[in-house]
Amino acid sequence: MMKVSKKIAIGALCLFLFVAFCLSGCGRLLSVGVRSLSFSQDEKELYVGERIELNQYITISPSKATDKSFAVTSDNENIVHIETVSDGGTVSKVYANAIGVGTAVLTATSPSGKSDNMTVTVRYAQPSGITVCVDGGHTVIGNTVVLHSDAIATVQMRSELNHGVAPDCTVLWTATDGVNTQSETLTAGEPFSVTPAGAGSTVVTAKVSDGDGRTFSDTVTVNVYDELRDVSVTYDEGMLNQEAGQYETVRFDLACELPEGNPNPIVRWFVNGEQQGTGTAFDFLPQSSGVYAVTVNINGKAWGESAIATVYVRGEIVPQNVRIEYDNCYPSVWIVWDTIPAAAGYEVRITDVSTGGVISDDLSTDNTSLRDKFTSYGFDATAYLSGSRTLFNTRFSVKVRTLGDKNGILLDSDWSDEYVTELIPARAKSYLADTFYDGARNRYVTSYEEFYEWFEYAMLWRPVSLSSGEKLYLDYSFVSALDEIERAMGQMSFTGSYSYSGTSEVRNRKECTFSVLFETDGAPSRKTTTHTGEAWNALRPHVNYDLGKVRPNRYVFAIDTKTPVTVETSDQLYYVTQLGYCPVPRAGSVAEKLYNYARRTLRYIITDDMTDVEKLHAIYDWIVWRVTYDDEVLAYTDIARSVQFESYYLESVFTDTSAYGVCDAMSKAFVLLCGIEGFECLRVAGVAGSGSDKGGHAWNKVKLDGEWYVVDCTWGDAKLSLRTDGIYKESASHLYFLVSDAEVSDTHVEKKEAKYPASAAKRYPWYQLPVAAGGGTYVPHIDGTLSASALRNALNAMIPLMIREAAGAQHTFSVGPDPILNRSYADYVGFEIVVDMPYDKISSTELRLVLTEVLKANGAGSGDYRLNLQAMGKTTHILLFLRIGA
Repeated sequence: MMKVSKKIAIGALCLFLFVAFCLSGCGRLLSVGVRSLSFSQDEKELYVGERIELNQYITISPSKATDKSFAVTSDNENIVHIETVSDGGTVSKVYANAIGVGTAVLTATSPSGKSDNMTVTVRYAQPSGITVCVDGGHTVIGNTVVLHSDAIATVQMRSELNHGVAPDCTVLWTATDGVNTQSETLTAGEPFSVTPAGAGSTVVTAKVSDGDGRTFSDTVTVNVYDELRDVSVTYDEGMLNQEAGQYETVRFDLACELPEGNPNPIVRWFVNGEQQGTGTAFDFLPQSSGVYAVTVNINGKAWGESAIATVYVRGEIVPQNVRIEYDNCYPSVWIVWDTIPAAAGYEVRITDVSTGGVISDDLSTDNTSLRDKFTSYGFDATAYLSGSRTLFNTRFSVKVRTLGDKNGILLDSDWSDEYVTELIPARAKSYLADTFYDGARNRYVTSYEEFYEWFEYAMLWRPVSLSSGEKLYLDYSFVSALDEIERAMGQMSFTGSYSYSGTSEVRNRKECTFSVLFETDGAPSRKTTTHTGEAWNALRPHVNYDLGKVRPNRYVFAIDTKTPVTVETSDQLYYVTQLGYCPVPRAGSVAEKLYNYARRTLRYIITDDMTDVEKLHAIYDWIVWRVTYDDEVLAYTDIARSVQFESYYLESVFTDTSAYGVCDAMSKAFVLLCGIEGFECLRVAGVAGSGSDKGGHAWNKVKLDGEWYVVDCTWGDAKLSLRTDGIYKESASHLYFLVSDAEVSDTHVEKKEAKYPASAAKRYPWYQLPVAAGGGTYVPHIDGTLSASALRNALNAMIPLMIREAAGAQHTFSVGPDPILNRSYADYVGFEIVVDMPYDKISSTELRLVLTEVLKANGAGSGDYRLNLQAMGKTTHILLFLRIGA
């Protein structure tokens, strides 16, 4: 058996990771050593982004060597990163990932010390294709952007090339409306904008060429429509009622008056919510019995307030995919099938396979005493698969049929295909009954994902030790118990120090014992007391200031409808919320205090009339205002000591005293507040920093409008190179609010084992929303395609409003009911501007010069403002601080 000790601590820019391996067990009687190890080639060329398995290039001699494992190192991880995969505790595969241009020397070494080198040269790939992507906020149907003449807007597009192409590769853009043509050569990924003049079509094409002169292109059309007139849909009403097996096509014809100069309308037909046709004519041919609602969408808008027509097909529907479910609901046993949309009745038949005897012949919705046992997708068969005949000693066959519906459309059906059970080993019974998460999960495990859920439960509901072992029944294919727990440890993101092992029964490998020694507590016991950091909080938070809109004390949050799970500690509280359960804190526990604080905060800072992005804005702002980074806790290099401090936990955020925390605390707080409000949100663990200076970090991903976005409260509340009274201070920004994986790929690297969801391709344009200031409104966004004079004009429209706001604003920013945040700041008022222009298009010096000229032209003296510029991807983020009275 192998025992492994692992210590993990995640701070804003520091990761302390130590892994020690202690081997024990019996040695082999005969050991054959490695005489040589060699690469099959001395040199190898890769493209940026390419990943190869190195095992195929390495030969170990002799082939009968006892230990054939090897390790590979790269002398430049910024060019070639080495990835190792373990199989049962032994290295099974090694991969080389080309991540930067240049040359790296790879060294393979055997346990006996034999080694060999291979030089890898990494180059940029040639373009082999191009895709035009339309930035968010527009209706896109296929490859057509749909606009309406009463709301014409600028459409911004970007090109995406195949992975690994040089960042300075150029793309030729052309846009033509049949009269005028616009052309521009841009770096791949730079935005290209089109603003249609009126109704009509504009064809936009992006082209790129490779080194051999081959050209690749993609085209998007921008259509602008006037309101259509005299729209009508005709069909044969006599075809709306049909009989199964005698299906006839129902033809729907759309007619309208097309205004002059308009493109042909984009018409899409839907049946029961699924698109099934396009064009002004649609033929619908039913394929089975049922009820079919037909609707039509014209130019991105639904026509009419309800279905155009409903087609009724009288006949039977045989239930599909019938099966038995018992895992994670045991001792309940359900017979389930694919949901049938109609309000049908059902009959279930259960047969003992060995005797052929029917268990019961009256399991139907016609039996009034059983109607509460049926749903549209299943039947609670617990009472019939228990007692003397169970899933552990009897094989059953089950089948289901429908008994029609109340409208007389569905008829009694034939029986479904039979589903026959296999015997569940008697040993598994105790594991099915051994539950956690208040019974929502059990220790009968049917996949690695389910195993990992138990593993994280063990991490957070930890006893002092699992040294005697906790047993699980792993009913899926796996290499070894130790391999599974090592895999889970690699994916884990909890701060702490642990020793662990995994073993399986010799006679029954599926029964596995997992031991974990917790060398650190799962809750804080200390708090730092001396701090050098100080919050500046010059930006006005995007939270509710209208006390008349505060939600009532008994407000029902989205989370209150979820499955309840009991919690006690702060880590349990945030993690249960992340899993999508409803936390139920034990009375008097720390979790109860923190949960009540979080709910009260959301009642004050968010209102029901806010949009989703406004709600996320409020949560983000509350956290970055609340927390000052705790540099002091990072001075403790001993992990077991450092993670005793509140700075790693929710306790440092939800408090009426000074809030000093690190990224662990802020990312957990973001999960908790988002989860209560109803947003899917994850805490992401990995490393962050610039170049080779990366350390452990935690941030978030949150789902908004069906897309995942990156949020980093810690980096959004970083120290700035600004001095007030000779002291460096912290101020909030939104540079890391709702951004994409691509934009933070150079600074944030996720744990590979965790497999977090990919983000949206582009950042969410929160900065395109108007901001009220100085008696007017402005949009804090500048198009990167503007000329220098146009840039000055855009700033000239914003700066006077900012100056008036700074001179006359109320600087006591009340953030909810918390007295710590209801205070005045007399130094500066902060503003943000986002420019779609990277530093390689306009340097920070040039941008500062333009800003300075505009500020001075509007009466601001040199001591009245301070500037901070930060770059991210293709954008530049400006923080402008104006002194009161400027």
